[in-house]
Amino acid sequence: MNLLRATVASAFFFTGTLASNSNIATAQSIMKADAGATGNITHAMMVVYGKMFSKYLGMEVQINDNQTLTKSALKLGGGAIDMMPLPPAIWAFMRKGKGPYKSKKMKARALEGSKNIRSVMGYNANLFHAVTFEDTGIKDWKDIKGKRVFTGPPSGAAGIMSELMIN
Repeated sequence: MNLLRATVASAFFFTGTLASNSNIATAQSIMKADAGATGNITHAMMVVYGKMFSKYLGMEVQINDNQTLTKSALKLGGGAIDMMPLPPAIWAFMRKGKGPYKSKKMKARALEGSKNIRSVMGYNANLFHAVTFEDTGIKDWKDIKGKRVFTGPPSGAAGIMSELMIN
């Protein structure tokens, strides 16, 4: 049973997204993590990891919730946090300097930071579902043309993914 617990603990330890310049290797006792809004999957995932790290590894995790993950990815790449749930789309935009990282100011940080990020697990961050009010006249994707629609927060991956779906 102890071997099973040790194996499970090891699996949880290596599950998540870690910065390669993280201080984990030096047995740091408090890890810093960012998570999305309370109640969404990225928050729930980090809370579970925090509890597992504490219970099985004796490591505390300080979780900063309600973070914009596109900004957290820059913090991860710069070594300001140790781990975060990183939707693959964010890293892809980061390493190309596209999407929320296309401005001159953000692009340099994103390109450099993307080199320091390592992922040990992939996951589907969200399901996207288009919703509109009946009186808009939008019944199909083609009906969006010429209309003003809200696709999500401008600095988040949800807006980018929504726009990709529309296009």
